[in-house]
Amino acid sequence: MRLNTSVQIPESIRNDFELLLGAIPPDLREDYEFLQSSLVYLKLGGERLARQFVEVTVMPFCEDFDIVRRRMEIDPSDDSDNEEEDDEEEESEADETDGL
Repeated sequence: MRLNTSVQIPESIRNDFELLLGAIPPDLREDYEFLQSSLVYLKLGGERLARQFVEVTVMPFCEDFDIVRRRMEIDPSDDSDNEEEDDEEEESEADETDGL
């Protein structure tokens, strides 16, 4: 496997980088920015993190999706129910304190 000579790979992680190259698709092996990013992930988190970066990067993105927005239906003219609920809560709280 021929390494891209423009990317400077430290000797301490050269073997791990060569293993990582096996997971990189051929069209990205010549991409300088991708290789630099892979090298950073390799330095920071080891081969496992670098492989996850490669897998996520080459994963196809599904562009066909629907955004569903739901609107809460609140009728502003229907405040009578809220007032009754507030009165009931106040009465129940008063009953609880009376028992003490």
